[in-house]
Amino acid sequence: MRTEWMVRCAALTALLALGAAGPALGQNAPPWSEDFETFDVGDRVCGNHGWQCWDQNPGVDAVIVGSPAHGGQRAVRIALADGFDSDVIAVFKDQNGNPNVTTGKWELIAWIFVPDSPSVVNSGFVVQNRYNHGGPYAWSVQLRFNNVTDQVLSEFDGATLPLIENEWVRIRVELDLTDEMNPDGWQRCWYGDDLLYEKVWNCGVGACGDRHFASIDLWAAGQPAVFYDDLSLLPLGGGESCGEKAKLAAKCKSGGAKVLAKLKKADPNTDVTFTVDGGDPIEANTGRKGKAKAKWKGLERGGHTVRVCDLEKSC
Repeated sequence: MRTEWMVRCAALTALLALGAAGPALGQNAPPWSEDFETFDVGDRVCGNHGWQCWDQNPGVDAVIVGSPAHGGQRAVRIALADGFDSDVIAVFKDQNGNPNVTTGKWELIAWIFVPDSPSVVNSGFVVQNRYNHGGPYAWSVQLRFNNVTDQVLSEFDGATLPLIENEWVRIRVELDLTDEMNPDGWQRCWYGDDLLYEKVWNCGVGACGDRHFASIDLWAAGQPAVFYDDLSLLPLGGGESCGEKAKLAAKCKSGGAKVLAKLKKADPNTDVTFTVDGGDPIEANTGRKGKAKAKWKGLERGGHTVRVCDLEKSC
């Protein structure tokens, strides 16, 4: 058993001995996004806005910082602290404890910043297909970031890509929980612009679990910190059609720091959701004229991709 899981089990045993209790599962449901802008700098993550500590252990909490940040003025810092791993999770279950992402096609986005440091970075981005406080667990995605090997490693299948340091990099996972050709589901994962792997979902890491999307897990087993921002879980392709004649336009301004999106000729009086780079959702209604707009500010300079319904436009 790997060291980080041994630490988790030891921490859980100590916590149960104290009779500690934690928040109930089931505070997150798709479409879901997290940009950490509702937190204050210095806030602890666990117990707030749907985030929890692994196995209800408060010793593995994480902290909100103001810099670096990707799309706004907040991000989460993931690092070894207080003698424990930093290990925070967003669990996707309903209030009865049942999984609420069990079918459909989804796109998971997370932005990560790994600093260029002489110290060893040993951190991971993980997705479980089965999660319960104290177990059982099962994993679908397990990426490890290591600046000693200068690699991003997909554990258990051995796929690697060069590690990118000192800039925000997008992790993107496409998953299909209803693939008729693959009863175990299917997934593809990109790091930056490069495909890292393609494999089944519920047997993606070690032993097989469930064909569910259970939780997102951000952890670190050392110093220095890594940072995450602008996470989202949204329907792949943006969902259903906006209408047969619907058109989407996107314009980047101020070098990409601002993005304007316009939808026209859509079905009238329809609720739609705009996203930029897979996150930062903006709700709108097309009204009687079949038009809707969205605007984002404070984005990272560069190109961006806007999506609404089944439409996509880059600028």
